[in-house]
Amino acid sequence: MSLDTRLSRLMPVLTAKERGILVLKSFKDNTEEDPKWRRAMPPDQVAEFNRYILLMNGVNLRLGSLLMLIYQSMQTSSQQIGWLASLVLFQFACDSAEWFLFIRTKEPITESEYADRKRQTEKELIPIDGLAEMEADACQDWAPEDLYTTEDGKELVSDAAWERVKRGKAAFLKGLIRQGTLEGKRHCGKLSVLAASYYGWKGQEIPVHPDRDLHYEVVPDSQAEEVRRWQEDREELLLALRPFDRTNVGDSDEGDEGLAAMRKLLEEKVVDGGQQLWGCLEAVRRVGEEVAAEFDGEDPWRPKWREVLDATIKELQDIASGHPPISRAFELPEPTEENMENMRWLLMRDP
Repeated sequence: MSLDTRLSRLMPVLTAKERGILVLKSFKDNTEEDPKWRRAMPPDQVAEFNRYILLMNGVNLRLGSLLMLIYQSMQTSSQQIGWLASLVLFQFACDSAEWFLFIRTKEPITESEYADRKRQTEKELIPIDGLAEMEADACQDWAPEDLYTTEDGKELVSDAAWERVKRGKAAFLKGLIRQGTLEGKRHCGKLSVLAASYYGWKGQEIPVHPDRDLHYEVVPDSQAEEVRRWQEDREELLLALRPFDRTNVGDSDEGDEGLAAMRKLLEEKVVDGGQQLWGCLEAVRRVGEEVAAEFDGEDPWRPKWREVLDATIKELQDIASGHPPISRAFELPEPTEENMENMRWLLMRDP
């Protein structure tokens, strides 16, 4: 007996599910189905067989169309991530240039302006705690037990030893105030020392620092006009390094703004968009698994849709893992029951 003859004899005894699986495999392989699969079907199997065909078409036609929309939406998220990466690099370049400006260059000031600043600084009150920290930082007389060695071989002072010395320095400075050596006052509820008194006792020139930079470049008053232009040029450069800021450089206490605010907003859009897409995508995947169970585990997706589904899942998971330029990992939520019911409705919707 030939193979075709034996197969023909088997056709009438196939179940509706087995016929559906044969059709599904042919559909996935993009080959012509055998007409005998349908022609030899008993009438009482037609309704159930048609349900399997509806499931197969529902996955690949209706859920597949939605999957393509999700995939295309992911391309928008990918573009946003590209913009975010560019923004992060631009912000890093601006911050580095600003840091170099503050640390490695000096702010210009005329001699008379510097003298005024010095007189103001002499009248400032420095809290005892702040002076004690300065004294502890300047201490060089550490015992061996006060030190520890880091993994990279550096020898550092332990926190406990530093705190002990700080407390000792604070007590010593308070003693100098009681003796009259230092001029102390209560300021904002804290015991403080007049700056001129402290630096006079130390025998040091009182330090006068700019508000933002580390050092001044003191210029004769005769070059005041040059100093003015120099200061204006510095301010223009600082503003250029802080594009989109609403306030002057260094004056904002309203949280993130400018590049930082744009970066935060764009990252929030990526996170929110990724979580929303995941809810739909995971519902699509799970409904597809429900259909696979109907087909005894046979994957209902055509290869091209399976590739799109797996690629989109991986891309969303990669984004959620917090890889740069995303600054933090975020959770991908479980699909809601509404998501699931919508996918099941779409799956079985009348063509």
